[in-house]
Amino acid sequence: LAEIELLADLDYNTAMENAQTLGMQKGIEEGTKKGIEQGIEQGIEQGIEQGKKIAYEESKEEIAKKMKKLNVDVNIISQVTGLSIEKINII
Repeated sequence: LAEIELLADLDYNTAMENAQTLGMQKGIEEGTKKGIEQGIEQGIEQGIEQGKKIAYEESKEEIAKKMKKLNVDVNIISQVTGLSIEKINII
């Protein structure tokens, strides 16, 4: 009878250890998956923001080009676009 109880305790302890290990593995997998998803989402958001900034800068340069073609004073172009006079002269 003592042997049966000992075996039952061993089986219970083994089952609990296995359940704990499986639970930890599942938690790690789910955490990793959520982390990757959040990382991708943040990367997309950052990419969109960078794209907007680049497009904004390019649009200022396009405006400066058009103003230069209209012979607008470089100082005025700088005030309107926020670009430096040096940058405007390069465009």
